[in-house]
Amino acid sequence: MRKSRVLTGALVAGSFTVASLFAAAPASAATLPDGQQITVVDDFSWNFYFANPDTAALTAVGSGSAHDEFENVTAIDVDNDGYGWAFSSTYDQEGSSSSALFRADANTGTLTDGKTMSVVWGETDYPADECTAIDYTDGVVLGICYDYDDDGEGDYAFIGTVDTDGAVLNAATVLGDEGFIFFSSMAVDPTDGTTYGFTFDDSHGVRIAILNLNDDYPLLNLTEMTLPAFGADFDSSGQLWISTGVPTPALIDPGDNGLATLDLDTSTNPFSAPFDPQIDAEALTVWGEALPATGPGDSTAIAAGAAAFLLLGAILAVGATSRRRSTSA
Repeated sequence: MRKSRVLTGALVAGSFTVASLFAAAPASAATLPDGQQITVVDDFSWNFYFANPDTAALTAVGSGSAHDEFENVTAIDVDNDGYGWAFSSTYDQEGSSSSALFRADANTGTLTDGKTMSVVWGETDYPADECTAIDYTDGVVLGICYDYDDDGEGDYAFIGTVDTDGAVLNAATVLGDEGFIFFSSMAVDPTDGTTYGFTFDDSHGVRIAILNLNDDYPLLNLTEMTLPAFGADFDSSGQLWISTGVPTPALIDPGDNGLATLDLDTSTNPFSAPFDPQIDAEALTVWGEALPATGPGDSTAIAAGAAAFLLLGAILAVGATSRRRSTSA
């Protein structure tokens, strides 16, 4: 089982340091373009929440969706109108058993029309034992799914486009055997089209990778991160937001899970804060039509323009008065 919340080793030893980042980070560091909002989904209850970008306080949306007891939401992405797609994965005591694709509505907080996922690679069909990462950009759905070792052939990570009608991932890049990597999330930067994947496994730890689909070298810049990105999405300005937490097997203490920004240049988190209330959220999406910026510079320019207009009016009024006096004389 490769569930993203079971990372061990050095990351567990450093969990107390990571937890302290939530308390230390300044809430004022977070920014989100006007008109946009952040939605997270609880893994287990399937309840949707709006996440406050300044405090990580959660506001419930809708009442969740009906689902199987051991079926968890693992990824979501929606367009600016709030409509898109989500993955779930169903687990048993032996590991992950299956994954499904759902229509997602962030406006009403619902997941509907679930279809069992499969993978096509070349001429071979594979079951999707788990799907953990999704991106929905310009009508194209990208996903990452896995086929785990049940027959001695090794584990495979498949990265490619998703046929939403058939719930099929058409693999463009495959990482198998010694090259296998588990990704907790993925996101496309709207400012330059770069696709990022975020790793979370014993071999690679928590890292950032640039994903080049249909390329002999699919992974570039595998850079270490401080906090794991369980869910990830960019806002319209190119700022990356993540759902994150302390990477231990049992996330039960207050402050373990939260919202953060990720600086891709430094791999640090300028902002992080714990969710309130606490939830497990591997699914995060940023959506909404960004409004035109109206910062201090704009308001100053408007004020200056208004003052100039009033001054011009005053000058013209004085000129008109002088002409009337000259005429009457």
